[in-house]
Amino acid sequence: MLLNIKPKAGCQVSNFQTLVHSDHGLQPEHVDLIQGSKEIASKNAGDFVIIVLPLPDGVESLPCALYGPAVGDDPVSEEQVTREVRGGRDGPSRLIDKPFRPARNVVVIGIKGGVCFTAYGSRAQEPAPMEPWDAERKHASGDISSDELLKSRQFWAVHALAKGGE
Repeated sequence: MLLNIKPKAGCQVSNFQTLVHSDHGLQPEHVDLIQGSKEIASKNAGDFVIIVLPLPDGVESLPCALYGPAVGDDPVSEEQVTREVRGGRDGPSRLIDKPFRPARNVVVIGIKGGVCFTAYGSRAQEPAPMEPWDAERKHASGDISSDELLKSRQFWAVHALAKGGE
């Protein structure tokens, strides 16, 4: 889904022109936080941005789909997951039949001054690496290193995303 993310009136900063992947429960207050982030604003136009922003008091929590050690859970075993293609993605995700949980962080990934590829709620302090199907595709085309591919495989071997059921 393509969403034009103009800052609200009075906002002094506009970090991105558009948000491409906006199916993660973002509300206008989250968009305002992203657009007004001085940490993102300190980057140069055209810089790749991957950052975890804490949600300030008074801003609604976002849903977090991540399960596994990065968010204080036990490792997610193969027996607990199914592999399914989510939304318009090009490969399968490791999914667990668990509910979303409230998160007080938003992960933002994009190009400063251009496209925000995604923004999603997380309980983790660090952004999750891209999923293995995406990392393998990018490694094959020379866009990421073997170390980044290994990091993705190791992370997603013990983590999964919630299906969002109760």
